[in-house]
Amino acid sequence: MNVIKKQISAPLQSELETILQTHLNHFTNPSKLINHKLLYCNKWPENKYEYLIPLLYAECVELKEDIEKYTLLQINIINAPPDCVDQLFHIDYLGDSISYFIPFVELTDLNGTAYLNFCDPQNNLVYYDELLKMSALYLTQEQIMTYLSNLELQLGRDYE
Repeated sequence: MNVIKKQISAPLQSELETILQTHLNHFTNPSKLINHKLLYCNKWPENKYEYLIPLLYAECVELKEDIEKYTLLQINIINAPPDCVDQLFHIDYLGDSISYFIPFVELTDLNGTAYLNFCDPQNNLVYYDELLKMSALYLTQEQIMTYLSNLELQLGRDYE
């Protein structure tokens, strides 16, 4: 995971806060599961939040380039309530996607999204089939480390 910007622009921040307040009732159930509210998809015939795209384009060059490059674009609000159930390891869209997160809270080791990051980016392709197998198994973090050690990959040396 890379931090593209430490702070978003005031217009984007204001609009996202307004959208969050509009949909806050979606996240008030007592569930301990991570959930989301899908706001925009470029494959929908109508998009209430299409006006966000120019705000995102203006945010940073990398974001604009990726939005223009990739086939599927979705905008979600993701909610992970305190003490929620951890998601198991999975690959979104078979690894053919890029996700950008704009957190509404300060991220820490206790509340951030966990990623498997190879120290050598080439290994994303070398181990792609193994990653898909792992994704289908829905492994815990401990099980992922065991699986990778069976492939002779070591935490801290080959991945983090």
